[in-house]
Amino acid sequence: MGATLGLYYRFWQHNIQTADVVQFVREVHHHLRRTMIVIWDRWQVHRSAAAWLDGQADGWVRVAWLPAYAPELDPVEFVWTHAKYVDLVNWIPSNMEEVQDHLKDALEDYRHDPARLYSFFLTAKLDI
Repeated sequence: MGATLGLYYRFWQHNIQTADVVQFVREVHHHLRRTMIVIWDRWQVHRSAAAWLDGQADGWVRVAWLPAYAPELDPVEFVWTHAKYVDLVNWIPSNMEEVQDHLKDALEDYRHDPARLYSFFLTAKLDI
């Protein structure tokens, strides 16, 4: 495990738009204070955010694109699969806030488990 992996997330109460993604990436950069590589699928909001960042980011962010229609190559898909089939399995929430709190706890556990983060990349067969 030579690379430093991180998991940063945010929950929104609305459909995500380009401005939300740009703001999130800027907040992560402000936290990290270094050049970063963002691995994105080809969702329209990601493409729009990448175009905006390309003109504004002064080289502090690079975007690595996943192939179109290839969720099996996206490590984030394995984060959500793990959460769904391990942390949230056989659990019945009372409301959406409870789902968000439970999911936040699971994602925090992932953030502090480099071996688990690495396993999501291995499962996606991505070199890091």
